[in-house]
Amino acid sequence: MRFLAAPGSLVTDAVVTLDASETHHAEVRRGKAGDQVELLDGAGTVAAATIRAVGKDWTAHVDSITLVPEPTPFVLALGAGDRDRFLAVAQQCAELGITRLVPIETERSRQVETRIRESAVEKARRRVREASKQSGNPWIPIVDDLLPLSGLGITGSGVHWFFGDPGGEPLEQLHPAEPVGWVIGPEGGFSPSEVAWLGERLDARPIWLGPHILRFETAAVAAAVLTLQLRERARMVR
Repeated sequence: MRFLAAPGSLVTDAVVTLDASETHHAEVRRGKAGDQVELLDGAGTVAAATIRAVGKDWTAHVDSITLVPEPTPFVLALGAGDRDRFLAVAQQCAELGITRLVPIETERSRQVETRIRESAVEKARRRVREASKQSGNPWIPIVDDLLPLSGLGITGSGVHWFFGDPGGEPLEQLHPAEPVGWVIGPEGGFSPSEVAWLGERLDARPIWLGPHILRFETAAVAAAVLTLQLRERARMVR
């Protein structure tokens, strides 16, 4: 079993009280006193621990900890035209190791009735927490507030940007320590003025992600897997 704990709470020999949601998880999984579990604080600390029930609460004694280095920044800016499909991508971000998810409002996503709004952002944050726990990702992705496309100039400082485009070029290599950001448009893609802005203000390169038109969630996963593979290939070469 795996549980989440508050950042900074995991030190050797500490006794951590699980919060209500994690206590519920222990009960659903039929945890028993003395079970060996894993605790994550979402900020790079992984603990081996022993759980026990104390009244209606559950506590975990931290037996040992491992510190996982912070990953190289990997930003996904997503012009989501549908709230529910955006939330599914949020879950996949944690599974794939994306470090920051930025919901963006574009010209065409604003025309979609089911588009993501501020009220869905907190749901996305809960999704990435749960997905990080389930997948064992020790670094919970950051989910930004909803931004206009122009906000990426501030959020992504120092990031090498790409955007999915059917007319783009294949991406063939990446340096493993290079901060990377992908901008994925909504259904219908980016408008011509937005494409121009991406090139002029972010110096973003258009990248080919497949021979057919992709839904935004498919393009997001394709970009993430491509980035992970190229980074790993570069590490192996080094």
